[in-house]
Amino acid sequence: MDPKNKLNTYYILLAIILLIGCDIQNDEYLNLRGSYLGQKPPGIIPEIFVPGLLNTESMRAFGTVFSPDGNEFYFVHFEKADDLSGGIKRMRRINDKWTKPVLLSINSETWDNDMCLSPDGKTIIFRSFRDLPGWEKPDNEAFLWFAERTENGWGKPQPLLCGDKPVISIYPSMAENMNLYFPVRGKDKGGIYRSKPVDGKYGAPQHVFSAVDSINTEGDLYVAPDESYMIISCSRHPDNTRGSRWGDLYITFRLNDDSWSEEINLGETINTELVEYCPQVTPDGKYLFFTRFDPEADSADFYWVYAKIIDELKLEVFRK
Repeated sequence: MDPKNKLNTYYILLAIILLIGCDIQNDEYLNLRGSYLGQKPPGIIPEIFVPGLLNTESMRAFGTVFSPDGNEFYFVHFEKADDLSGGIKRMRRINDKWTKPVLLSINSETWDNDMCLSPDGKTIIFRSFRDLPGWEKPDNEAFLWFAERTENGWGKPQPLLCGDKPVISIYPSMAENMNLYFPVRGKDKGGIYRSKPVDGKYGAPQHVFSAVDSINTEGDLYVAPDESYMIISCSRHPDNTRGSRWGDLYITFRLNDDSWSEEINLGETINTELVEYCPQVTPDGKYLFFTRFDPEADSADFYWVYAKIIDELKLEVFRK
């Protein structure tokens, strides 16, 4: 090669390296280090989690799930202009540094969302509109699916069967003993249902709670690891801040006779004139995460708050 051409090639390669380096240095994701994406923990007033990074003018995110060891962060991410252009993403903490969000291989061409992890982190359960092989699938209905963790990520998704039947639902949550909780909405039934594992399979769902005497009220759900309480996003509730159409967060506690207390509004610091949904308590029990959505502005943010409010409300319930 001509020496002059060699020199030109060297400068071109150097320029490319420098450009890439500059791009990397300006990448906000590379600044995320430490627990909870390196964010300063909140107090008793909810604060935006990683403001401006995951929810932007063009992208919207909802749902926050940390793995049991705190080294993985899952959420749903999609383009506002086309909500099919997205799905469940994951960020990983490697050598104390968080990676960029990456779509999971389990995502389909349909809308996949509303996920939870098993207590050991080896199973992911999520909601999907994909076709159900061997089952009749109504149009515009989503079922629960699951995938098992493998050495290379997540295995092939399979329909989740409860009582040998697929489950139409949204936002599942799993307790430490593997009991699965999920909301059910339909013409003739509604509320929160629970399915228990029996001989390696999930049994038929049993109704455990309804917030009000109507159907299709309960939505996104979080159940405590010991099943001592549930946090539920309820719409069509007479106590909703914004009106019956929009969701607020409520908590119910399991009583000594295995029934549940009347649902309690989480209060004005959490429930605002906007829409609150997707409740999730971190595996260490310290923080409550939720998503707050502004329908007029078509914008949303992740919020988190010190979970002390749960203990305070529990004391009120059991004092009565």
